[in-house]
This record gives sequence, C-alpha cells and structure tokens, in this order.
Amino acid sequence: MSSLNEFKDGEFPPVPLSLLLKLEDQIPEKCPDIPMHEREIFFYAGMRSVVRMLREVYNEQNLE
Repeated sequence: MSSLNEFKDGEFPPVPLSLLLKLEDQIPEKCPDIPMHEREIFFYAGMRSVVRMLREVYNEQNLE
C-alpha cells in the first residue's frame, strides 16, 4: 500500500481509468430537475466538481 507521503507537494497519485469511468457513469453531467431541492443541486455539483478535477488530473498524467 502506498503512502501519501511518497508524493511530492502538489503531485497527485495516479488516477486509474477504471475508477474515473465508474465515477463518470455514476455521477454524469446533467441539468438539475425542477423538483430537486437546492441542497441536492449543490451536493451534486460538488460531486461533479471532484469528477471533473480527477478527469483533468488523469488527462495530465496520460499526455502522450
């Protein structure tokens, strides 16, 4: 098991494609539904923000 201390400051551990694809499947980009409460919208937006950040990290880690 790797330790977070082995990564340099600002360096992100490798993001597995399988994890990213599962998160994108489970938390897809979507517009809020009218009956959604404001808190649900904010919570979902936060989850999507994390998925987008992980996609950016994955893309940076896998530049060819």
